[in-house]
Amino acid sequence: TNRYASVTWWGHECWKAPTDMIIYAELIHALRPTLIVECGVYRGGSSLFFAHMLELLGQGRIVGIDIHDDDDIGLDPRGQQRPTHSRLRYIKGSSVDPEVVADVLGASEPGPLLVILDSDHTMPHVLAELQTWSPWASIIIVEDTDLGHEVLPQWGPGPREAVEKWLADEPGWYADRAIERLLLTCAPSGFLRRA
Repeated sequence: TNRYASVTWWGHECWKAPTDMIIYAELIHALRPTLIVECGVYRGGSSLFFAHMLELLGQGRIVGIDIHDDDDIGLDPRGQQRPTHSRLRYIKGSSVDPEVVADVLGASEPGPLLVILDSDHTMPHVLAELQTWSPWASIIIVEDTDLGHEVLPQWGPGPREAVEKWLADEPGWYADRAIERLLLTCAPSGFLRRA
């Protein structure tokens, strides 16, 4: 059984390590983003978590991008659709589609942008996401950089390899390993900041 499928936020599946959720809350408090972009939302539990964090700040909104919508994924085991919130909007499409990017950024207020990459975990796609969102992002978090390393050694090139390749070509960014102080993370070397 998948232990992360049992993690919920307000009754909605939230496939995140609880320690990462604490780090997310700290980053949101420090950065005070006007926009959070979550690429890959699945059941939407983490999207709701981010909306609640922004509500506590009293500012900002979140846009969740996924190639599937509620009709595609159906109801969760509890009979629920993805959660809704006044600060949350979902877009069906690819996180690297220029039209989707224009839609997300076109209505955004100027200010800090937090981007979370948790969709297609292949190296080419994650690399394309990094190239797509980095011109606007303040912080990028690449989820599941443990795939092919600490988890599923047979995975092959994935998020971590994409991060390593991208950082080698982007001297203006670095992986902030100090963020990983809680020891358990699904994003080792995946918390990226501007230098």
